[in-house]
Amino acid sequence: MTDTSTCSLRIFLCHSFADKPAVRELYQRLQADGFEPWLDEEDLLPGQDWQREIPKAVRNSDVVIVCLSKGSITKAGYVHKEIKFALDVADEQPEDAVFLIPLKLEECDVPDRLSLWHAVSLFRVDGYERLLKALRLRAASLNALDASAPAASPPASSPAGPSSSVSNVSGGVNIGGDAQVGNDVVGRDKVIRATTYIEHATFIQSTAPVPVGQADRSREEASASDVQTWGGVEFVRIPAGKFLMGSREDNPLASDSEKPRHSIEIAYDYWLARYPVTNEQFVRFVEATARKIDLDKNWSNKADHPVVNVTWREALEYCNWLQTLLGRDLPATAGRVRLPTEAEWEKAARGDLSHAADRGDPEEAREWPWGNEFDKAKCNSEEGGRKSTTPVGAYSPQGDSLSGLADMVGNVWEWTVSLWGLDLFQPQYRYPYQPNDGREKLDAPPAVYRVVRGGAFNSRQGSVRVAYRYWFDSRARSDSVGFRVAVAPRLF
Repeated sequence: MTDTSTCSLRIFLCHSFADKPAVRELYQRLQADGFEPWLDEEDLLPGQDWQREIPKAVRNSDVVIVCLSKGSITKAGYVHKEIKFALDVADEQPEDAVFLIPLKLEECDVPDRLSLWHAVSLFRVDGYERLLKALRLRAASLNALDASAPAASPPASSPAGPSSSVSNVSGGVNIGGDAQVGNDVVGRDKVIRATTYIEHATFIQSTAPVPVGQADRSREEASASDVQTWGGVEFVRIPAGKFLMGSREDNPLASDSEKPRHSIEIAYDYWLARYPVTNEQFVRFVEATARKIDLDKNWSNKADHPVVNVTWREALEYCNWLQTLLGRDLPATAGRVRLPTEAEWEKAARGDLSHAADRGDPEEAREWPWGNEFDKAKCNSEEGGRKSTTPVGAYSPQGDSLSGLADMVGNVWEWTVSLWGLDLFQPQYRYPYQPNDGREKLDAPPAVYRVVRGGAFNSRQGSVRVAYRYWFDSRARSDSVGFRVAVAPRLF
């Protein structure tokens, strides 16, 4: 019989290299007791980028054990960055969750930043048993949460999303599989040259309170001109205006990269696709441009699912192709097809200050597109247990944003134009948001990480918030990363 008190509990072992022998022994004991520990030397695959995989493993864990010794607490280095990242993830957990456990391998002090969590001394006779008690408590609480919540059920019918005939092609994007990084940023036969643009985009940011008058529009009052279909893609107009970007200092779910919360004015209208780009839509691009990218032979069974395993450059190339395809059908005043910036994405997902005034709270900034209470029936996140993508719009309209955008959180992460930086744990481009500081450059070196937004099917509720920021290697492919397109003014 499976021991439900340990079943599937994923444990990340944060440690310094000098403590590897003791941590390796702990890894083996945890495995023998039915847990799923993660240790770099055991779980990193040859060729994987460890600086990307380790933070991913931290975020995907149910528990992070920080292994401490006299040497590790005085030695600066990568392990301290791991600890800081783990602390950010811990801040997203419920207050009573046993997520971060300081574990003393020998008698030593506990760093101040870990002092809020009660430590266990592994070197004591009862040390390991005390650790097991905490881990079993965590496993039991997660199992109880899964058992008490009803499974999310998307509508049986397909959404009224983009539709067209599907043709078979000999080459295309790989739908599914592990994340991978290649030397080519597009197909081996072509490499896109990214031109830099923002000629007319205007942002105004302030951390001061913003006076808000009576809202003159609401979602219910939106006219037919707020929704347009160009080239078979349905777009929703996001009107110019102010919104609150980021998270409050006292938000228990927020990480440091989301702070401080501040007001931003996007002084132009723009359009965002109602749905992420689907497999069917992307295959048309693959066929038209003779892409040489491995295509999953079963992609047609998921034609209306969001495309995944697309690099940032390929998403950019798709935008350029769609711009050419739309041609004169696209009004010159609308802008051009491109990826959204972080600010454009968050405003569309969260709603602006006129929406907040409509609801009687000018300071409100929604945590999720539908409101401030998480509901796993409104998005495809880990809590729903689906473990894969769903058709775009499957959670509409209950999970839509105020503007009527579908799948803004959950299902797949979405590429943005915006840069994160070179350090995975500390964004180079911080808040308050400054669009003119270089964060929207298209010609940055490929090694600089780009921001993705929205979370995916394997993300938890804290990571599918509209303010949550995450990063991804622009050269990488992942079965949880896709994109949606915008029509907006040129970027500088």
